[in-house]
Amino acid sequence: MTVIDSFLSFASRLGESERQSVEEALADLMASCDPKFDFSPAELAEIERRVAEPHRTYASDEDIRRIFGHTFDD
Repeated sequence: MTVIDSFLSFASRLGESERQSVEEALADLMASCDPKFDFSPAELAEIERRVAEPHRTYASDEDIRRIFGHTFDD
């Protein structure tokens, strides 16, 4: 039995509201795999350029806190 088979069996036993939540999450997952979210060739080239920098720097905790309101360590 594949994972998808197991998932279908699991989902078929859910109640209406539980199944709706699973369907919404699955729809979001499928939408996130849409090619429109792929990096463009220019974006991939920029990522490769930045990763290749020998002395690259990263955002400080303060920069992250300013943008997101917290660090990801919190």
